[in-house]
Amino acid sequence: MSEVVTFEAPRRRGRAQSGGGTSNWAPGEFFDKHELNQILQVYSRKVMSGEWLDYAVSADDEGVVFAIYGRVANVPLYRIRKRPAGRREDRYEVSSRGRVLKTGKRLDGVLKVLNKRQPKLVHPD
Repeated sequence: MSEVVTFEAPRRRGRAQSGGGTSNWAPGEFFDKHELNQILQVYSRKVMSGEWLDYAVSADDEGVVFAIYGRVANVPLYRIRKRPAGRREDRYEVSSRGRVLKTGKRLDGVLKVLNKRQPKLVHPD
C-alpha cells in the first residue's frame, strides 16, 4: 500500500534556502502576475527568435531578479531586478554583465531596452 505524506507549508523568512544560506526576504516582494506577463512576453519573443534559451528567478535582500541566459552561458545575459517599495526611487532595473542599462519606476519603460532589435549577420546571396 502507499502511504500519504503531508508537507508543512513553505516558510521562507529566516529559514535555510536550497542554496544553503538564510534570507530575510519578505514574501510579499515578488513579481506580480501583470509584471511576470510583461517579462514573459519579451522573453518568449526572444526565445522564438533563437536569441535566448533559459531563465531563472531568484530573491535576496535587495529584491527579486529575473535572469535571462543565452545559448551557452554560466552568467546571465540580462537581469531584470525589482527592488522592494521604499528602498529606492527607481524600483526596476535592467542590467547586462554588471552594467546597468536602464532604471525606472515602471517595468514597461525599463523593458523597452530589451525590445531593441540586435543586428544580425546576413549572408549575401
